[in-house]
Amino acid sequence: MKTTIITFKTDPQTKDDAQKIAEELGLNLSVVLNALLKDFVRDRSLSIQLDGDSVEESHKKNFPQIKSVSKSAQEKNAPEFVAPIWHTTTVIHGDKTGRTIGFPTANLDMRLMDPTTKHGVWATEIKIGTKLFMGALYYGPRLVKGEHHTVLEIYILDFNQRIYDEQIWFRLEKYIRGVQDFSSLDALKDQLQTDVYHVRQAFEE
Repeated sequence: MKTTIITFKTDPQTKDDAQKIAEELGLNLSVVLNALLKDFVRDRSLSIQLDGDSVEESHKKNFPQIKSVSKSAQEKNAPEFVAPIWHTTTVIHGDKTGRTIGFPTANLDMRLMDPTTKHGVWATEIKIGTKLFMGALYYGPRLVKGEHHTVLEIYILDFNQRIYDEQIWFRLEKYIRGVQDFSSLDALKDQLQTDVYHVRQAFEE
């Protein structure tokens, strides 16, 4: 594969901070910058904030085609729009309840999510290694189990490997539904089948 060299300037602190985070993830800056450039080319979108400007002001000045979160949505703690930002984290062990109903999930640290993110099920794109997958991400409490604390887990479509302690990347694509309680795990299973259908539909739009 042919390559080319890009030279750009940044302040020393930003470089040092970025390099430290990349090393913690087992990456070098070239890999990080290449991933960012490829995402920018593919998605034709960018999340950016200028010094002294809010995120919304930056969007309006530089990317008017990107819809910003409305004030009313902020007040309801339920964004209407989520910028296509990739998150990365390590898969952790869960209680394996999903596996018992045919929907094994990758459990993640919920603290990496923006707390204003709407609770419920999201159609999600996932990167594992060099491959992309569709997923149904759940962010919220598992009421069917009598829990009220927030969890973060993803059912990865068309995927059957165990990836505990492995790094994955994901980004939210479309909101599917809100948090629901169910009378049994079988009722939850029926709803998950519907969720998966809507996730596939979301990626076909």
